[in-house]
Amino acid sequence: MPTTTPAPVRAQLSKLVGRFALMAAPFLVYGAVILAVDPYNRFGISTLVADRYKEDISFKLNYAMWEMLQYRHDPAPNLLIGDSRMMNLPTETIDEVSGVEWANLAYGGGSLREAIDTFRFAAEQAELERVVLGVNFNLYNAADDKNRVAEVTAALDNPLLYFSNRNVMTATSKLIPAALTGREARIGEPEGNKEQFWRYQLETTTRVYYGNYRYPEVYAKDLAELATHCAEHGIELRFVIFPGHTDLQDQVATYELDDAYARFVDEISALGTTYNFDFASDLTRNAANFKDPYHLTDEAEPIVIRAVWGDAREHVRVLGHPQGG
Repeated sequence: MPTTTPAPVRAQLSKLVGRFALMAAPFLVYGAVILAVDPYNRFGISTLVADRYKEDISFKLNYAMWEMLQYRHDPAPNLLIGDSRMMNLPTETIDEVSGVEWANLAYGGGSLREAIDTFRFAAEQAELERVVLGVNFNLYNAADDKNRVAEVTAALDNPLLYFSNRNVMTATSKLIPAALTGREARIGEPEGNKEQFWRYQLETTTRVYYGNYRYPEVYAKDLAELATHCAEHGIELRFVIFPGHTDLQDQVATYELDDAYARFVDEISALGTTYNFDFASDLTRNAANFKDPYHLTDEAEPIVIRAVWGDAREHVRVLGHPQGG
């Protein structure tokens, strides 16, 4: 004989389902909002929020997540990696000077760990032909080991990690009002005037890097392996040591790191063609060429581009074995 569930049991089950639905509703709504906004275009199915807002907000909150997801959707064989000094170079100008198109996977506040892991990520997405890695002395430092790339690759492997990512949440909360009002967000803009920010970068930021400097045995090993991989796969590999103002150059001696700096230049240039701009010159003595001791102005950046991707040789020392762009 068929059995029926007693009425009291059915009522209890109904209550449990109702409670579960009530508890699940906020999570479902949250998931729907994230999916609709999709601040880093992880899923690529929603156009509710225009990319111009995401480039202003999502990009600045997590450069690595934005660039890596863009690259996954549109991989390219020629790669720029490094920190903000490489990221800030106008890619369209590099394309014009070099005659080929480049993908820029350099990140503001980037570490050498992130650059190396980005190379590995890109090599899985595309058959690489050319790689230019920006690496300065402050990055060649075992004390600087932050890694946003691992966070991004995890979110690519597991969508649930994307929904729970702090930057995804923050970007979504900022994108909705920005898209509704049309107002630009103010993210990552330095406080104070140029003189104040210059002093902060020279004193505080440099102390973080140089005051804690440790020789990067793991980075040296990983870069050697990267260079070997490039040689074995016919990938042209070059390095750029970006110019720092002489105020910053002088800090190497202040922190008694002259020998460590010389070793850095020797080891990088032994791995491949290296364009070194980081020495006293008319370029690096002139504060008007710099936003702060670490970063060139937009107007001065073409000096680097014409040297690395063109045939200009002013303000640069080409080390290793020069190759064409």
